[in-house]
Amino acid sequence: MGFSDPTLTGGLERAGVTETGRYSTDDPTLDRVARAALQIAETGRHWEDDEILDLVTQVSADLVLMPSIWPEPYAYAMTLALRTGLPVAAFDLGEPAERLRADPDGHLLPYALATDPAACNDRLLALDIPAGGRVATPIRVATSDGLMRGYYALTP
Repeated sequence: MGFSDPTLTGGLERAGVTETGRYSTDDPTLDRVARAALQIAETGRHWEDDEILDLVTQVSADLVLMPSIWPEPYAYAMTLALRTGLPVAAFDLGEPAERLRADPDGHLLPYALATDPAACNDRLLALDIPAGGRVATPIRVATSDGLMRGYYALTP
């Protein structure tokens, strides 16, 4: 697997991931092997929200992990993750963290775990997740007006 961030090298190596010097997508055979080993599926097309929500149900997911290390002001993918009814975990950064902090089924991961895959995995496995993964807490979906006001810190 290729590494784009040298600070991750030590943590990935400790987790048993070796660097090939190339990204897996540079080699179709390596890409297939890596994706199969990690159970990664790429759809190759844009999915509508309802299709995504149906797909999450079909794969019997227990948790949605949002591993972004960028402190986004608003994350569309986070809204979809919360709409699944599954517990959601993300690093404690930006708006996704603010939204999960207010959600009883949100799980915040310390940013330091981003460079320690083994510890991150241990933390994820230790999360208290309801049987079947599903939770009953409704989410707060942002409206376009609310999104713009929040992003630009506007007051009514």
